[in-house]
Amino acid sequence: MNWEVGQEVWIVPHDKRSKPRASTIARIARRWVYFGRPDRSGGRFDKETGELDGGQYSSPATAWASHAEYEDWVSRNEAWQRFHQSLPRIVPRHVTDGTIAEIEALIAGSNDKGGEA
Repeated sequence: MNWEVGQEVWIVPHDKRSKPRASTIARIARRWVYFGRPDRSGGRFDKETGELDGGQYSSPATAWASHAEYEDWVSRNEAWQRFHQSLPRIVPRHVTDGTIAEIEALIAGSNDKGGEA
């Protein structure tokens, strides 16, 4: 992701009690992107992963490039959960080894059948 000073980001806490909020990137360093104001609700997140710095604890939130990007991820994740929960425990008779290989390649990010991502 290419972050820019002045860009609005969407900060989404990992706990369900806290609400997501918008903030603005204030400074970009080699590893960290700093947002908000240091004397208020500011913080920093990893430039590559978007995970907020939790110090010696786990990350308290994730930074997204926009609210829309976050909502797209939520929608995709909900669809994946529905798909995952709908899978039967035993392979249906009509599903072939080839079909399973195609699904595995798709999930792994392969562009061609049997190729590497």
